[in-house]
Amino acid sequence: MPPQARNLSRIEQQVWFILEKCGFEVKYFKEHSFLDKSNTFYFQFPVLEFVADFALSSAKIILEVDGQYWHSGVRKVQDVLRDQKIRQQGWKILRIPESRLSVDLGTHILQLLEL
Repeated sequence: MPPQARNLSRIEQQVWFILEKCGFEVKYFKEHSFLDKSNTFYFQFPVLEFVADFALSSAKIILEVDGQYWHSGVRKVQDVLRDQKIRQQGWKILRIPESRLSVDLGTHILQLLEL
């Protein structure tokens, strides 16, 4: 589990936990100066001028957890534009809406592994 002192949201803590349960290592990117393993998801990973929630850099996969507060209205449009830029760099992005997280988290992780 992530260190509690880092102010992760409840949703981010859930995703961190399920990634570990699926056999991935999860680390804060800022604490590591190099990308060390192919099965490591990095939290708060910089991609272009953006910061991804979780990134498996070895496979160029991004996992974004879209909270209802932060990812609605105008922000949703910004997310689409952001995703287009990131995809142009060869990244795959899986967005999980907060409203579906507790119900479909396992399904979304399986989708992630199939990308």
